[in-house]
Parts: sequence; C-alpha cells; structure tokens
Amino acid sequence: MTQQQLKVIKSGQVLVFSRHTTTALAIIENEVRLLEDMKVFSQKLAPGTDKYLHNDLHLRDFPEDEPINANSNLMAMMLTTSEVIPIVDRKSALGTW
Repeated sequence: MTQQQLKVIKSGQVLVFSRHTTTALAIIENEVRLLEDMKVFSQKLAPGTDKYLHNDLHLRDFPEDEPINANSNLMAMMLTTSEVIPIVDRKSALGTW
C-alpha cells in the first residue's frame, strides 16, 4: 500500500494476504545481508535438491503446468500468508527498521 493510499485511512488496520500456497509474507528489516540470510536459512530448512513425496507427480493427479515445488510449499509453511499492519495518523505504524 502506498503512502498516498494510506492517507485515506486515518487509523485502523490493513490486512495483507496471499492466497497462493507457495507465497509467504514477512515484515523484516530491508537489509541486504538479512535478506540473504533469510534465503539461505529457508533453503537449509527445505532444500530444493531433497526428495519430497509431493514432487512425485506420477503418483498423483495434478494440473499440466504443475511445477516441482514441494520445498517452496514447506518454506511458506514456516512463515505466514498474512500480515496485519496498524495505521495510526494515516501512517503505517511499523518499527523503525
């Protein structure tokens, strides 16, 4: 949500939600090294090179364009699909960083 859009809301909450199963949301510091740490950490939790039953497409019904994505689903499960952001005096009330 842009600052322009936030000007319409004086106070309250904004819910940001993703309906996709391999998408997760997180409010963290926008710092290059932390973002890289997050990527490395999540890849350690669910490496793309590991064998996952979900990726055995020949054993289940699936759409033609189904990707091999078990590790993406598992990474998303470790985070959340939504964030609630408080609005105070027409500004998002997030922390300093």
